[in-house]
Amino acid sequence: MNALRILELARAARPAVTTVAILGLLAGVMQVVSTPGLQTREPGTFTILPDGADVARLAPITVTFPKVPEERDPSNLFQLIPDVKGTWAWMTPRTALFQPEFPGLLRGSTYTVSVPARPDAGLPQNAVKKFTVTGQLVVQQVIPGNGDTEVPTNAQIFVQFNRSVAPLTTLAAQRTDPVVAFTPALHGTGEWLNTSIYRFVPTDLAPATTYQARIARGLTSAADGVLQEDFRTSFSTITPAVDSLQPDTSWIYCGPWQQVDVGFNQPMDPSAESAFSIRESATGNVPPGKLSWNDKRTVLSFNPTQRLGVQTNYTVTLDRGAKGAHGSATAAARSATFTTIALPEVAATNPQNGAKDTGRFGANIQFKTPMDPTTLEDKIRVSGFTAAELEGRVYTSEMSVGVNVAFKPSTAYTMTLLPGATDRYGQALGGYQFSFTTGALTPSVSLALPGYSPSVVFSSSKEPILYFQVTNMPAVDFTLWPLTADEGRSLMHDFGRRNQGFTASQPPLRTWTETVRGS
Repeated sequence: MNALRILELARAARPAVTTVAILGLLAGVMQVVSTPGLQTREPGTFTILPDGADVARLAPITVTFPKVPEERDPSNLFQLIPDVKGTWAWMTPRTALFQPEFPGLLRGSTYTVSVPARPDAGLPQNAVKKFTVTGQLVVQQVIPGNGDTEVPTNAQIFVQFNRSVAPLTTLAAQRTDPVVAFTPALHGTGEWLNTSIYRFVPTDLAPATTYQARIARGLTSAADGVLQEDFRTSFSTITPAVDSLQPDTSWIYCGPWQQVDVGFNQPMDPSAESAFSIRESATGNVPPGKLSWNDKRTVLSFNPTQRLGVQTNYTVTLDRGAKGAHGSATAAARSATFTTIALPEVAATNPQNGAKDTGRFGANIQFKTPMDPTTLEDKIRVSGFTAAELEGRVYTSEMSVGVNVAFKPSTAYTMTLLPGATDRYGQALGGYQFSFTTGALTPSVSLALPGYSPSVVFSSSKEPILYFQVTNMPAVDFTLWPLTADEGRSLMHDFGRRNQGFTASQPPLRTWTETVRGS
């Protein structure tokens, strides 16, 4: 292509370029391209690009020779290892270019550019250069974390990478090769939760053990490269400790033969029972008893061989230093104080024994300690009521027994609890009895008006009859007032005024007394 043609093309493509700039460009072209043999006038510098450890995935690979090579097929001048699909081209007569196809080079991978010797281009010997693509595959997070302690034995291990490792596929087609190796060895199952998170579910994590985990270098991802270095992490499982004490602190109403259980977070060495003690809190006396383990040696139980004290405080202690079956020992002591139950006893009654003028609906007995409700059935008697009348009227609970009946006014009653009821531990309660007298009915009187109406209309052609209701009153006084028209309307329609009280403006027409007859 001659200089005139180049100038015309440049003007068409870049109208803003000045003639001086175009001439400068032509001068540069004339410096590179000279004779028909494509030889440079002066040798240039040999370069291979890119280089370093943070190369972009779509970065072009270029080789610039000191002189223009006689070979004009760029793919024959250098090789990219490993092989990658892409496009070859010339940037300049001396610079051959390879452009990788999208999405580009594998992140985190190291590539080698190999250029064989080419004396005609000023390269007397083979040349090699390596570079690493940005985005090296790394472990972003592990759970449990490195150095974690007190990891439970039912823990799962998670590994999260900074990008995809496993291909996106069905569960059945997931890769099954192990990702993590453990020392000591662990059995279990591993799976990819997604393309970058791996989960391992161990079946035999041992307590009081430190595990080393290793993810070997070379873990590949078809789209994202390889793990360049081994990843190592470690964690330690739970050390021996007390999980639970039963009875625990502040337990009350414990039984006279109360069993004490100490639960551990892992199997223990039989010698751990030497750390156990139980004493009366006030005296320090040790109740006789025996210790035993469950099959897994995770629960140590104390059973008294003599009845414990009544309403007595006991303190249970598990000293530090109790050894686990897998080593290590408890680092802290654990204690709890509980109280045994009192003998069954009535705490109170409602109404109180000997009470006068009591209410007329229901009575009950309250207990100081929990009873067995089933033993209270058929144990209640009430004077004036037959067993049939009490049927379905007696209610029981751990802390009380009562009757739901209506008593007559101004009447004496006796309520009896028969002996034989027991508390929740079988301790028997003797019989109990109390008496009370109900109060008289509260005097009251009211007009018998239809519905909730405050007024009633009587016929002027018939004898008016006004009914009233009375309770516990021998006689009732009545007064009849005349009303003005305004007073009548106000009483019938002004509810607020009616409630505030009303005084008639005129003197009464009549005042009389009605004697109440009947019972």
